[in-house]
Amino acid sequence: MPAHPSLFSPVRLGVFELAHRVVMPSMTRRRAQAEGVPGALMVEHYRQRASRGGLIVSEPTLVCRRVHADLAMPGLYSAEQVNHWRRVTGAVHERGGIVLVRLAHPVQGVDAREDEVMSEYRSAAENAGDAGFDGVEVHAGEGACAAGPDARALLEVVDTLCGVFGAGRVAVCLRLDADAPPATRLAARELRERPLAFVHLARDAAPALVVTAPEAAQVASGVMSSDTPPVLTPGCGAREAARLIESGVASAVGFDALFVANPDLPRRLFEGLDLARCDAATLLDGAAAGYIDYPVA
Repeated sequence: MPAHPSLFSPVRLGVFELAHRVVMPSMTRRRAQAEGVPGALMVEHYRQRASRGGLIVSEPTLVCRRVHADLAMPGLYSAEQVNHWRRVTGAVHERGGIVLVRLAHPVQGVDAREDEVMSEYRSAAENAGDAGFDGVEVHAGEGACAAGPDARALLEVVDTLCGVFGAGRVAVCLRLDADAPPATRLAARELRERPLAFVHLARDAAPALVVTAPEAAQVASGVMSSDTPPVLTPGCGAREAARLIESGVASAVGFDALFVANPDLPRRLFEGLDLARCDAATLLDGAAAGYIDYPVA
């Protein structure tokens, strides 16, 4: 009997059949090699955290060279990048996991026509398929996806990605924030009409921020229909996460800092084992330390 049974019941998100509801959300780690190419460290990092029937969303991955100022972040626009991402997705699939790529276009106000931006997203999505990703996630607050007064740009990006990957393989991440702008809430309502895998409500990136279960429930109810529970990443522990699922507020729960420090997090939560703490000093940059050297239980 698992320590938190609701975390280990199966669930269907779009076309994906998850064996459990412990999700590894997108987290910036800045460990790519030269020119944004995923290297051996990244392959091992994702392999360690993959589990049978478990969902992983990759770190933000740039869709084109002209917005790729930080080459420690990976990209998905060159043949070399695609070839190396295949090693990552292959490692996850070998362990029975499901992996989506978070596509990012982070530069606001970039000098480009809208059709050019959509073409970049479309090309990156096609590359994601070639690289072996099972689907894509896009963040509503990043660059060309930042919700405008009518959230049109985000919805156009979503429609472009759905056109490449098909129904049930595209996810959208929105801010898990009671002060989210009205455009974000409007986008959430419009997204109900799209054939998405899921909508993901995630806390601010600040490691110290934890959104309580009642706060998460309030925000989720404000932006989603009651029959479509989102994936939530509130920064809470297993007990609170189980409560979110049992109350019908969440379909699954993302664990960010806990997944950093516990590569075998699903097993630890299943068996009720002690959890390691994340070393915030090694979250970004560096090499193996704080990335692939956390031990399994």
